[in-house]
Amino acid sequence: MTNDGGSPAIEPASDRPKPRRGLLDFVPDSWGPKFDFDHFSVTLTRTGPNAVAFTAGAHYVVQMLSAQSKREVALSSGRSRQFAAEPGTLEVIPAASDFSGRWHTPKENCLFAFDRAWLDRMAEQDFDCGHLEMRPPGPGTVDKVGHQIARLIRNEIATKARPSRLYLEGLVIGYAANLLRNHSSAGDGGLSDEQLFKGGLSPRHWKDIDGYLRDNLASDISLKTLSERCKLSYSHFLRAFRKSAGMPPYRYLLTLRLSKAQELILNTDLPLGEIARLTGFCNHSHMTATMRRVQSVTPGELRKLSAGKTR
Repeated sequence: MTNDGGSPAIEPASDRPKPRRGLLDFVPDSWGPKFDFDHFSVTLTRTGPNAVAFTAGAHYVVQMLSAQSKREVALSSGRSRQFAAEPGTLEVIPAASDFSGRWHTPKENCLFAFDRAWLDRMAEQDFDCGHLEMRPPGPGTVDKVGHQIARLIRNEIATKARPSRLYLEGLVIGYAANLLRNHSSAGDGGLSDEQLFKGGLSPRHWKDIDGYLRDNLASDISLKTLSERCKLSYSHFLRAFRKSAGMPPYRYLLTLRLSKAQELILNTDLPLGEIARLTGFCNHSHMTATMRRVQSVTPGELRKLSAGKTR
């Protein structure tokens, strides 16, 4: 791999630091922020002109967010192909494949990495697929659904001071489901949409999850934690939760945080910065911006209202 200046970005073997656990550690940090979860990772990269070459230790997917008039790629033993890549162009790099790519203009894309065993389990649990085979599309293939999800990921990473881990995790899982359905053997058959979306959480599980979220508003909650409490796969949990709550987990958690913040603002004398910390916001400014956007009121305005009622 090369960096933006064209020099090697991976050090000689004798100088390399000890390997880290992230699936995207081979990507230079200067290319963009990386987000590692338990079984997958995603990065928003902005770099170029440049080139890359690696052997895939997991399933990788490139989802283009910008256009490239001359993109060159080669997968495994295939010859290098040059083509025009539109925004939304998808490239699937199965585990153990050799990949090389070169681009001649600056580009922006999301790069996903999925642990092979985890994606196998997802295909089996959600699509009744016993043997998973990834199917890379032809050069220049556009995936509109994947593009939409990648744009949401880009917006969350690029515009938020502290991107929501729960939100990003859900988006990447949705991306994985679209990948399996449209670019693998999992899309050949298996469970119907009616089967996939039937039913919500049981009353016992809903009570447990709701209580856990309310008790941990200030924590960085992951889908792994929530799904394991219900003994469900990530994607099954997401669908069941949405069926029960009428919204995805990240939005429900935000609703709980705002509700608790409003309660503390109106009924206590705690400083607004402390209320923000207790309810899971980065700081007072983050809480103010979120409350204004969602509820059309600010913490300061609520506190004045509370003060007026006590006179």
